[in-house]
Amino acid sequence: MKKYTLEELIQFANDPNPRIRIKAARNPRTPAEILEKLAEDITDTDIISCICSNISTPISVLEKLFNYTDLDLKPYIYTNFHFLIAGSPNLTDEMRNRLLKADTSNIKCILAGNNKTPVHILEKFAEDEDWNVRNSVAENSNTPVHILEKLFEEKEENYTYLIKRSIACNPNVPVHILEKIAENEEYLGYPFDFWRNKKLPASFIEKLFEKRKLEHYDWYEMARHINTPVYILGVFAKIGNDSVRLGLARNRKAPARILEILSDSEEMAIRRNVAANPRTGIRTLRKLTNDKYAVVRKKAVKRLAKKQVNEKRKMQNWLI
Repeated sequence: MKKYTLEELIQFANDPNPRIRIKAARNPRTPAEILEKLAEDITDTDIISCICSNISTPISVLEKLFNYTDLDLKPYIYTNFHFLIAGSPNLTDEMRNRLLKADTSNIKCILAGNNKTPVHILEKFAEDEDWNVRNSVAENSNTPVHILEKLFEEKEENYTYLIKRSIACNPNVPVHILEKIAENEEYLGYPFDFWRNKKLPASFIEKLFEKRKLEHYDWYEMARHINTPVYILGVFAKIGNDSVRLGLARNRKAPARILEILSDSEEMAIRRNVAANPRTGIRTLRKLTNDKYAVVRKKAVKRLAKKQVNEKRKMQNWLI
Protein backbone atom coordinates (compact mmCIF):
# COMPACT_ATOMS: atom_id res chain seq x y z
CA MET A 1 0.00 0.00 0.00
CA LYS A 2 1.25 3.47 -0.92
CA LYS A 3 2.61 5.48 2.00
CA TYR A 4 0.83 8.79 2.41
CA THR A 5 1.78 11.57 4.80
CA LEU A 6 -0.50 12.48 7.70
CA GLU A 7 -1.41 15.70 5.92
CA GLU A 8 -2.45 13.78 2.81
CA LEU A 9 -4.58 11.34 4.81
CA ILE A 10 -6.36 14.22 6.55
CA GLN A 11 -6.97 15.82 3.17
CA PHE A 12 -8.40 12.56 1.81
CA ALA A 13 -10.71 12.16 4.80
CA ASN A 14 -12.18 15.63 4.28
CA ASP A 15 -12.62 15.33 0.53
CA PRO A 16 -16.26 15.54 -0.70
CA ASN A 17 -15.61 12.67 -3.12
CA PRO A 18 -16.24 9.32 -1.38
CA ARG A 19 -13.75 7.63 -3.73
CA ILE A 20 -11.06 9.87 -2.25
CA ARG A 21 -12.20 9.46 1.35
CA ILE A 22 -11.92 5.71 0.94
CA LYS A 23 -8.12 6.11 0.65
CA ALA A 24 -8.07 7.32 4.24
CA ALA A 25 -10.58 4.71 5.40
CA ARG A 26 -8.45 1.78 4.22
CA ASN A 27 -5.02 3.09 5.18
CA PRO A 28 -3.57 1.60 8.41
CA ARG A 29 -1.62 4.82 9.04
CA THR A 30 -4.80 6.88 9.32
CA PRO A 31 -5.20 8.13 12.91
CA ALA A 32 -7.97 6.60 15.01
CA GLU A 33 -9.84 9.88 15.42
CA ILE A 34 -10.11 10.29 11.65
CA LEU A 35 -11.39 6.74 11.20
CA GLU A 36 -13.93 7.41 13.92
CA LYS A 37 -15.13 10.52 12.08
CA LEU A 38 -15.36 8.66 8.75
CA ALA A 39 -17.43 5.94 10.41
CA GLU A 40 -20.14 8.46 11.22
CA ASP A 41 -21.42 8.30 7.64
CA ILE A 42 -23.24 4.99 7.86
CA THR A 43 -24.79 5.43 4.41
CA ASP A 44 -21.54 4.65 2.57
CA THR A 45 -21.02 0.92 2.98
CA ASP A 46 -17.81 0.97 0.90
CA ILE A 47 -16.13 3.27 3.39
CA ILE A 48 -17.58 1.35 6.33
CA SER A 49 -16.23 -1.87 4.80
CA CYS A 50 -12.72 -0.38 4.61
CA ILE A 51 -12.97 0.88 8.19
CA CYS A 52 -14.01 -2.57 9.43
CA SER A 53 -11.06 -4.23 7.69
CA ASN A 54 -8.56 -1.57 8.79
CA ILE A 55 -6.32 -2.95 11.54
CA SER A 56 -6.02 0.54 13.03
CA THR A 57 -9.76 0.97 13.59
CA PRO A 58 -10.48 1.34 17.34
CA ILE A 59 -12.63 -1.33 18.94
CA SER A 60 -15.00 1.40 20.14
CA VAL A 61 -15.81 2.23 16.51
CA LEU A 62 -16.47 -1.42 15.68
CA GLU A 63 -18.70 -1.77 18.72
CA LYS A 64 -20.75 1.25 17.67
CA LEU A 65 -21.17 -0.13 14.15
CA PHE A 66 -21.92 -3.56 15.55
CA ASN A 67 -24.87 -2.24 17.50
CA TYR A 68 -26.58 -0.61 14.54
CA THR A 69 -29.72 -2.40 13.38
CA ASP A 70 -31.64 -2.53 10.13
CA LEU A 71 -34.02 0.08 11.51
CA ASP A 72 -31.13 2.47 12.15
CA LEU A 73 -29.97 2.21 8.55
CA LYS A 74 -33.22 2.46 6.62
CA PRO A 75 -34.05 3.88 4.14
CA TYR A 76 -30.45 4.10 2.94
CA ILE A 77 -29.41 0.46 3.06
CA TYR A 78 -31.22 -2.66 4.15
CA THR A 79 -28.61 -4.67 6.00
CA ASN A 80 -26.61 -4.43 9.19
CA PHE A 81 -22.84 -4.28 9.54
CA HIS A 82 -22.36 -7.70 11.10
CA PHE A 83 -21.12 -9.19 7.82
CA LEU A 84 -18.44 -6.51 7.53
CA ILE A 85 -17.39 -6.68 11.18
CA ALA A 86 -17.18 -10.49 11.14
CA GLY A 87 -14.10 -10.22 8.92
CA SER A 88 -12.41 -7.50 10.95
CA PRO A 89 -8.89 -8.17 12.28
CA ASN A 90 -9.96 -6.36 15.47
CA LEU A 91 -13.05 -8.45 16.11
CA THR A 92 -13.41 -8.98 19.87
CA ASP A 93 -14.33 -12.26 21.55
CA GLU A 94 -17.60 -10.74 22.72
CA MET A 95 -18.59 -9.71 19.20
CA ARG A 96 -17.57 -13.11 17.82
CA ASN A 97 -19.65 -14.93 20.41
CA ARG A 98 -22.68 -12.79 19.61
CA LEU A 99 -22.21 -13.46 15.91
CA LEU A 100 -21.96 -17.20 16.54
CA LYS A 101 -25.33 -17.15 18.27
CA ALA A 102 -26.89 -15.93 15.02
CA ASP A 103 -25.86 -19.29 13.52
CA THR A 104 -26.23 -18.19 9.88
CA SER A 105 -24.10 -19.69 7.11
CA ASN A 106 -23.05 -16.31 5.75
CA ILE A 107 -21.74 -15.14 9.10
CA LYS A 108 -20.02 -18.46 9.74
CA CYS A 109 -18.32 -18.32 6.32
CA ILE A 110 -16.85 -14.91 7.09
CA LEU A 111 -15.74 -15.92 10.58
CA ALA A 112 -14.23 -19.13 9.20
CA GLY A 113 -12.13 -17.06 6.81
CA ASN A 114 -11.02 -14.54 9.43
CA ASN A 115 -7.34 -15.05 10.31
CA LYS A 116 -8.05 -14.04 13.89
CA THR A 117 -10.63 -16.77 14.51
CA PRO A 118 -9.36 -19.14 17.26
CA VAL A 119 -8.41 -22.70 16.30
CA HIS A 120 -11.10 -24.32 18.46
CA ILE A 121 -13.78 -22.44 16.49
CA LEU A 122 -12.15 -23.38 13.17
CA GLU A 123 -12.28 -27.01 14.27
CA LYS A 124 -16.01 -26.67 14.81
CA PHE A 125 -16.51 -24.93 11.46
CA ALA A 126 -14.54 -27.72 9.75
CA GLU A 127 -17.41 -30.06 10.67
CA ASP A 128 -20.20 -27.74 9.55
CA GLU A 129 -22.80 -29.24 7.24
CA ASP A 130 -22.50 -26.30 4.83
CA TRP A 131 -19.60 -26.91 2.43
CA ASN A 132 -19.14 -23.14 2.00
CA VAL A 133 -18.25 -22.83 5.69
CA ARG A 134 -15.79 -25.74 5.47
CA ASN A 135 -14.32 -24.21 2.32
CA SER A 136 -13.71 -20.92 4.15
CA VAL A 137 -11.79 -22.86 6.79
CA ALA A 138 -9.71 -24.47 4.03
CA GLU A 139 -8.90 -21.01 2.62
CA ASN A 140 -7.92 -19.50 5.98
CA SER A 141 -4.15 -19.00 6.03
CA ASN A 142 -4.10 -19.61 9.80
CA THR A 143 -5.86 -22.97 9.64
CA PRO A 144 -3.45 -25.52 11.17
CA VAL A 145 -2.31 -28.66 9.36
CA HIS A 146 -4.42 -31.12 11.37
CA ILE A 147 -7.63 -29.36 10.29
CA LEU A 148 -6.53 -29.24 6.65
CA GLU A 149 -5.79 -32.97 6.81
CA LYS A 150 -9.24 -33.65 8.22
CA LEU A 151 -10.91 -31.59 5.48
CA PHE A 152 -8.90 -33.36 2.80
CA GLU A 153 -10.00 -36.77 4.01
CA GLU A 154 -13.68 -35.89 3.63
CA LYS A 155 -15.83 -38.37 1.75
CA GLU A 156 -16.07 -37.51 -1.94
CA GLU A 157 -19.37 -35.72 -2.46
CA ASN A 158 -20.66 -32.70 -4.34
CA TYR A 159 -18.37 -29.69 -3.93
CA THR A 160 -15.72 -31.51 -1.88
CA TYR A 161 -13.34 -31.19 -4.84
CA LEU A 162 -13.64 -27.40 -4.43
CA ILE A 163 -12.59 -27.71 -0.80
CA LYS A 164 -9.53 -29.68 -1.90
CA ARG A 165 -8.69 -26.93 -4.39
CA SER A 166 -8.84 -24.42 -1.54
CA ILE A 167 -6.56 -26.63 0.56
CA ALA A 168 -4.02 -26.54 -2.26
CA CYS A 169 -4.07 -22.72 -2.05
CA ASN A 170 -3.40 -22.70 1.68
CA PRO A 171 0.20 -21.80 2.64
CA ASN A 172 0.04 -24.38 5.46
CA VAL A 173 -0.80 -27.35 3.23
CA PRO A 174 1.68 -30.19 3.88
CA VAL A 175 3.64 -31.81 1.04
CA HIS A 176 1.97 -35.23 1.42
CA ILE A 177 -1.43 -33.66 0.69
CA LEU A 178 -0.06 -31.77 -2.32
CA GLU A 179 1.31 -35.03 -3.69
CA LYS A 180 -2.19 -36.53 -3.56
CA ILE A 181 -3.70 -33.41 -5.08
CA ALA A 182 -1.24 -33.57 -7.96
CA GLU A 183 -2.60 -37.00 -8.88
CA ASN A 184 -6.15 -35.76 -9.44
CA GLU A 185 -6.74 -33.29 -12.26
CA GLU A 186 -10.15 -32.40 -10.83
CA TYR A 187 -8.43 -30.77 -7.86
CA LEU A 188 -6.15 -28.75 -10.15
CA GLY A 189 -8.50 -27.58 -12.89
CA TYR A 190 -9.51 -24.13 -14.01
CA PRO A 191 -9.23 -21.45 -12.60
CA PHE A 192 -5.94 -22.84 -11.20
CA ASP A 193 -6.25 -20.96 -7.90
CA PHE A 194 -3.58 -23.13 -6.30
CA TRP A 195 -0.90 -21.09 -8.07
CA ARG A 196 -1.73 -18.26 -5.64
CA ASN A 197 0.04 -20.31 -2.98
CA LYS A 198 3.52 -18.78 -2.86
CA LYS A 199 4.74 -21.67 -0.71
CA LEU A 200 4.14 -24.42 -3.26
CA PRO A 201 7.23 -26.65 -3.00
CA ALA A 202 9.46 -27.17 -6.02
CA SER A 203 8.79 -30.92 -5.87
CA PHE A 204 5.05 -30.34 -6.42
CA ILE A 205 5.72 -28.04 -9.38
CA GLU A 206 8.14 -30.57 -10.88
CA LYS A 207 5.49 -33.27 -10.63
CA LEU A 208 3.01 -31.12 -12.53
CA PHE A 209 5.64 -30.24 -15.13
CA GLU A 210 6.38 -33.91 -15.80
CA LYS A 211 2.68 -34.78 -15.93
CA ARG A 212 1.29 -32.11 -18.22
CA LYS A 213 1.75 -31.42 -21.90
CA LEU A 214 3.70 -28.35 -22.96
CA GLU A 215 0.63 -26.68 -24.47
CA HIS A 216 -1.25 -26.83 -21.18
CA TYR A 217 -2.92 -23.50 -20.48
CA ASP A 218 -1.58 -22.94 -16.99
CA TRP A 219 2.07 -22.89 -18.03
CA TYR A 220 1.90 -19.12 -17.62
CA GLU A 221 1.25 -19.57 -13.89
CA MET A 222 4.03 -22.13 -13.55
CA ALA A 223 6.47 -19.86 -15.38
CA ARG A 224 5.57 -17.00 -13.05
CA HIS A 225 5.74 -18.92 -9.76
CA ILE A 226 8.77 -18.04 -7.64
CA ASN A 227 9.43 -21.65 -6.61
CA THR A 228 9.52 -23.12 -10.10
CA PRO A 229 12.94 -24.81 -10.56
CA VAL A 230 15.41 -22.99 -12.79
CA TYR A 231 15.71 -25.86 -15.28
CA ILE A 232 11.95 -25.63 -15.95
CA LEU A 233 12.26 -21.88 -16.46
CA GLY A 234 14.99 -22.62 -18.98
CA VAL A 235 12.66 -24.93 -20.90
CA PHE A 236 9.96 -22.26 -20.92
CA ALA A 237 12.41 -19.65 -22.24
CA LYS A 238 12.85 -21.74 -25.38
CA ILE A 239 9.11 -22.12 -26.01
CA GLY A 240 7.68 -19.74 -28.57
CA ASN A 241 4.56 -19.16 -26.49
CA ASP A 242 4.28 -15.47 -25.61
CA SER A 243 1.97 -16.14 -22.68
CA VAL A 244 4.53 -18.45 -21.08
CA ARG A 245 7.34 -16.01 -21.77
CA LEU A 246 5.30 -13.22 -20.19
CA GLY A 247 4.98 -15.33 -17.05
CA LEU A 248 8.76 -15.76 -17.06
CA ALA A 249 9.31 -12.03 -17.43
CA ARG A 250 7.14 -11.45 -14.35
CA ASN A 251 8.92 -14.08 -12.25
CA ARG A 252 10.84 -12.27 -9.50
CA LYS A 253 13.20 -15.25 -9.14
CA ALA A 254 14.01 -15.67 -12.85
CA PRO A 255 17.78 -15.77 -13.55
CA ALA A 256 19.29 -12.75 -15.28
CA ARG A 257 20.40 -14.87 -18.26
CA ILE A 258 16.81 -15.90 -18.99
CA LEU A 259 15.57 -12.33 -18.68
CA GLU A 260 18.29 -11.29 -21.11
CA ILE A 261 16.91 -13.76 -23.67
CA LEU A 262 13.39 -12.44 -23.13
CA SER A 263 14.56 -8.85 -23.65
CA ASP A 264 14.82 -9.65 -27.37
CA SER A 265 11.14 -10.60 -27.60
CA GLU A 266 9.03 -8.92 -30.26
CA GLU A 267 6.23 -8.47 -27.70
CA MET A 268 6.36 -5.09 -25.97
CA ALA A 269 4.60 -6.44 -22.85
CA ILE A 270 7.36 -9.01 -22.34
CA ARG A 271 10.14 -6.45 -22.70
CA ARG A 272 8.30 -4.06 -20.37
CA ASN A 273 8.10 -6.71 -17.63
CA VAL A 274 11.75 -7.63 -18.13
CA ALA A 275 12.61 -3.95 -17.64
CA ALA A 276 10.58 -3.88 -14.40
CA ASN A 277 12.01 -7.13 -13.01
CA PRO A 278 14.50 -6.60 -10.15
CA ARG A 279 16.52 -9.64 -11.33
CA THR A 280 17.27 -8.13 -14.73
CA GLY A 281 20.98 -7.41 -15.24
CA ILE A 282 22.46 -3.95 -15.79
CA ARG A 283 23.59 -4.76 -19.33
CA THR A 284 20.07 -5.84 -20.31
CA LEU A 285 18.54 -2.76 -18.71
CA ARG A 286 20.90 -0.47 -20.60
CA LYS A 287 19.81 -2.09 -23.83
CA LEU A 288 16.13 -1.62 -22.96
CA THR A 289 16.66 2.09 -22.27
CA ASN A 290 16.86 2.39 -26.07
CA ASP A 291 13.64 0.45 -26.71
CA LYS A 292 11.31 1.86 -29.36
CA TYR A 293 8.46 2.08 -26.84
CA ALA A 294 8.55 4.85 -24.23
CA VAL A 295 6.88 2.70 -21.55
CA VAL A 296 9.68 0.12 -21.83
CA ARG A 297 12.37 2.81 -21.76
CA LYS A 298 10.80 4.42 -18.69
CA LYS A 299 10.69 1.11 -16.78
CA ALA A 300 14.28 0.32 -17.74
CA VAL A 301 15.60 3.73 -16.69
CA LYS A 302 13.81 3.49 -13.33
CA ARG A 303 15.06 -0.04 -12.64
CA LEU A 304 18.59 0.81 -13.81
CA ALA A 305 18.74 3.78 -11.43
CA LYS A 306 17.77 1.53 -8.50
CA LYS A 307 20.36 -1.05 -9.55
CA GLN A 308 23.11 1.55 -9.73
CA VAL A 309 22.22 2.96 -6.30
CA ASN A 310 22.33 -0.55 -4.81
CA GLU A 311 25.67 -1.27 -6.48
CA LYS A 312 27.07 1.97 -5.12
CA ARG A 313 25.91 1.09 -1.59
CA LYS A 314 27.48 -2.36 -1.83
CA MET A 315 30.78 -0.81 -2.92
CA GLN A 316 30.68 1.70 -0.05
CA ASN A 317 29.95 -1.05 2.48
CA TRP A 318 32.80 -3.12 1.05
CA LEU A 319 35.24 -0.21 1.38
CA ILE A 320 34.20 0.35 5.00
